[in-house]
Amino acid sequence: MPEVNAGDLFILTGALGGDLGDYILMPLDDFDVIFQSLNLKIVENVAKGRSTFTDIMRATGISRGQLARHLKSLVKAHWLRHDGKQYKLTASLIVVFDPVYSGGEIRLRLHNDRGAFIDPQYGMLIFRGTTGLCRTCPFREACVRNVKEMSRLYGITIRSIEPSEAYVEIFNTLVSRDLVKRLRKQPLAPI
Repeated sequence: MPEVNAGDLFILTGALGGDLGDYILMPLDDFDVIFQSLNLKIVENVAKGRSTFTDIMRATGISRGQLARHLKSLVKAHWLRHDGKQYKLTASLIVVFDPVYSGGEIRLRLHNDRGAFIDPQYGMLIFRGTTGLCRTCPFREACVRNVKEMSRLYGITIRSIEPSEAYVEIFNTLVSRDLVKRLRKQPLAPI
């Protein structure tokens, strides 16, 4: 399946390795860093295994100074981590939140219309809002097949008609089914 950019739905295809297991709660401002300038292209290359500075620079054609600034921004926003000479994705599932201060309490409001997840077999999906572009997208059938296979793999029943909505539904199910269970059993640890 080719890469899809349908407005606010980005599908970076390809077998990425690893497994769906590492979750991160990311502030909204940090999440939005991915949509700035060349950051999406950089993260795509890191996800596909081009993980050293030189590998990323060769694959993207970005100048040394510009790439250094973008990588620093992505590390600061927790999209990537710098591990020796390699850059790696921080997590396989990114849940976006806003802190809400009310009555002396701090609550985390999780956004179910924004996030990202990596499927080791099919690639990386990053979304913000719904696109409504599936009906006119030339890759619609490929996305339908991908969504069906992912729903079978993760044991998720899909009710959405359009692939973009189904991807968000898979994400929300993974968050509610898996992340909430983990948060009940494990403390939140800083990155």
